[in-house]
Amino acid sequence: MNVVFDAAEKGDINTLRTLIDNGVDLNAQDAGHGYTALILAARQGHFDCVQLLIDANAALDTRDHSYGYTALTWAAMCGETACVRLLIDSNADLDILDRFDRTAFLLAAKNGHSECAQRLMDAKADVTVCYRHGVTPLMLATLTVSADVQRLLDGNADVNALDADGANALLWAVWLGKSDCAQLLINAKAKTEVRDRTSRTPLLWAARSGQANCAQLLVDARANLEAKDTTCTALSRAAFQGHTECVKVLISAKADLDSKDVFGDTPLISAVQSDHPDCVQLLIDAKADINAENGDTALMLAARDGHTECLAVLINTRADVEAQDKDGRTALMLAASEGELACVKLLADVSTIIAKLPQRKRRRISDAFTPRDERTSSSSSSSMQVTSTDTASAQPRRNQPRAARPAAPVLDTAQSRTRRRPARSPFAAASRSTGTPRGATRQASSPPRQRPRRK
Repeated sequence: MNVVFDAAEKGDINTLRTLIDNGVDLNAQDAGHGYTALILAARQGHFDCVQLLIDANAALDTRDHSYGYTALTWAAMCGETACVRLLIDSNADLDILDRFDRTAFLLAAKNGHSECAQRLMDAKADVTVCYRHGVTPLMLATLTVSADVQRLLDGNADVNALDADGANALLWAVWLGKSDCAQLLINAKAKTEVRDRTSRTPLLWAARSGQANCAQLLVDARANLEAKDTTCTALSRAAFQGHTECVKVLISAKADLDSKDVFGDTPLISAVQSDHPDCVQLLIDAKADINAENGDTALMLAARDGHTECLAVLINTRADVEAQDKDGRTALMLAASEGELACVKLLADVSTIIAKLPQRKRRRISDAFTPRDERTSSSSSSSMQVTSTDTASAQPRRNQPRAARPAAPVLDTAQSRTRRRPARSPFAAASRSTGTPRGATRQASSPPRQRPRRK
């Protein structure tokens, strides 16, 4: 029997057709949640499988054991509009209540699936059941057109009334992506910091669902950019979900680029974990801390999880490839241990280039990854240990008395011809041309001028 459930959930229509031809029981429910084949196909949006099961006379209104959802309830809650339309056309019951007295319409609206909710309204689903959950006509009006919202506002509707989940009409408008309705409600002084039962504000919901227009309206209304739900800020949520337009809005509004969620992850790390290279690039361009870590840096996570596009972005923007986790493992080691060969190649190429550089150049590259304040404190502490004799000897030649200047070394002409400066970066070193070396035209009697030592 598990075969029919697997076929329906995976959308394997050929196997499902064979099982139907062999007389399988289409109305059997699994032992765990009480799902039927139709429920599993509908919640996954497998339209062809849903059509096949309906044509084979599968029961339409069987409820599962967990929440009392039917196939229509699941399709509406998951935003599977095509399956909702098909089940409505097949005369599925529109008003079956789940264990919490919610209908398919209410669940579609509360989860931001406006098209599914609209189709159920058009099919005459009972919307008055929503009133038992504190839903007001103003909240329902956000499903339709802004003119209905304006009419209710003109009639002194309570703009900040809350439903049973703690949401006001503005939250409803943001859920549904109705920016025109959201603007009217903001103008009517709707509260922008209200929180529903998930502890999300309208801005957090806009970031989660990718409603960039609504996010911009809320930013303009001075919504709190750093408000957190149970885990993170709006910027972290948008980066994790890969909503680039919302990320742009929040970056432009000066949201904290390096805020940490309850797990210690920054928005950059969140974007890398969910493999959204566009968001990674946006955050780096905005000067997010590329080497921030929570045990692992963003580069280590990208290498470990095989996110090659994110890894390439981080390498190209000079993330520290030699950083180590608490066990002393670099990003290259982590990629190798997980068998991520593409990541290994990217990191091995860069590591090889760095290893071939002179020690002085490697120190410069290492300094580039070290915060400025750390470099300043380390250099100041080391300078205090230099003796007066060492200080005098370390001065540039032009600042010493003429008699005290050391004799300039005379370089062999052949040496002079082959002398070559190290490249400016490990990436430039890999593509350095083989033209005439710098200093090849100098004469042996005129040695290169020694530059002062860098302080």
